[in-house]
Amino acid sequence: MQSMFRAERRSLSTAPPGEAQPAVALPGWGGAVGYLRARVRPTFLAAAAAIGAACLIALLLAAGQAAAASGPAGGPSRGHGTGQETAGAAGATDAVAAPEAESPSQVASDTSTDIPQPGELICDMGPVTESTPQTGSLLVTLPWGSGRGQVGCITPQEGLARGPEALAIAPDGRIVVLDSVNQRIVILSARGGWETAFPVPLAEPRFIAVDESSIVVLDADTDRRAVTLDWSGRVTQKSPLPLLDSPATGVFLAEGCAWVEVGHARSISLNPKEARSNEGRPLRAGQTVTWGKARLTPGSDPQLTFVESAMSNTIKSSLATSGIRRETRPALRLRTRDRVDHMVGLAEDARGATCVGVRLAEGGIAVTRIPGPETQKRAADAEATTASCDTILLPEPLGLYLGVPYTTAPDGRIFRPEAGDAGYSLWVHSFASLEGETEVTR
Repeated sequence: MQSMFRAERRSLSTAPPGEAQPAVALPGWGGAVGYLRARVRPTFLAAAAAIGAACLIALLLAAGQAAAASGPAGGPSRGHGTGQETAGAAGATDAVAAPEAESPSQVASDTSTDIPQPGELICDMGPVTESTPQTGSLLVTLPWGSGRGQVGCITPQEGLARGPEALAIAPDGRIVVLDSVNQRIVILSARGGWETAFPVPLAEPRFIAVDESSIVVLDADTDRRAVTLDWSGRVTQKSPLPLLDSPATGVFLAEGCAWVEVGHARSISLNPKEARSNEGRPLRAGQTVTWGKARLTPGSDPQLTFVESAMSNTIKSSLATSGIRRETRPALRLRTRDRVDHMVGLAEDARGATCVGVRLAEGGIAVTRIPGPETQKRAADAEATTASCDTILLPEPLGLYLGVPYTTAPDGRIFRPEAGDAGYSLWVHSFASLEGETEVTR
């Protein structure tokens, strides 16, 4: 557009090609003096008048500023002088100077509002950084290696030092570790005992998900495909990854097939018979799935929205047609008094509670457990503006890269992997709100 306007301006200020500009006919020497007088005198007078007007305006502005600085009765006025604001004014809004450079996490923390929007519940995380990180209870430590009872790690001189890159908990409590370095799946009992291990035909497996009958593993970089296996290690499906416009950020099992999450924003099914897409991610495995989407935007606290999907969007000729979708619970907003860096987890346990994790700018990971949809709906029906929640602070991950910093088990507990000299350790964390709750089944 700029080049178009510039070309247009050139065409108006210059003569067309081949045409000469008309020359100004100057009279003789006698007429030249009259010509100059006619030209110079009006120009000089106009310039003098403009300078005088500018000086007069400057004097008036200076006088106005001096009067404003004195204020009524000689005191400081609002917003000037000492900089103090008049307190207690109804509906008054304090004017806060914008910082020189502020990160999105700072904006999200400093400009949040306590006023809920219609159909929204606020969950107060409290001052998380003032609490001590919860150590949890040690479940098991697997030594480094490639044999039975071990998991692999790699520490190159250049590049990423890493160990197992994913972790999942089955509905019956079994623990599935993606032993990425050894390109295999390790299955532990609910108590952490070794059960079995079997290979995964992928070069760089990174993501894993499980349900009652299947395990799905995704290699989004090298092989660019997902492999679905049964619990004995038999491959039941190989699904090529479609061309994505954003990085793959997770893999899930829902509605009878594998789904890949793209850019933490939407999910695409890997069903070869029917291409489908949906907003957000499936929060829990099963045939009837709640799809949730979380976002952290400047000027607000973390937002959670939920949509029940009886039929996912169907992609036809690259055009998405809406399926049957309905909002089933109020939107949730986490109110935090700490600066949030980014979100790291969003899941739903078997009791219907939502667990969301955020990495704090001051260090550590805060995981908040929000009651299930029945509790949320009762609060909304009662015109409540807040919902009770339970938050724990996890230690900051150190050492080898282990993928996601934690995973939420179906029973609501938090499993946190940790890499150390002794090996790969699993720590278990529990929320106080879990006591006395009954499981919600669908």
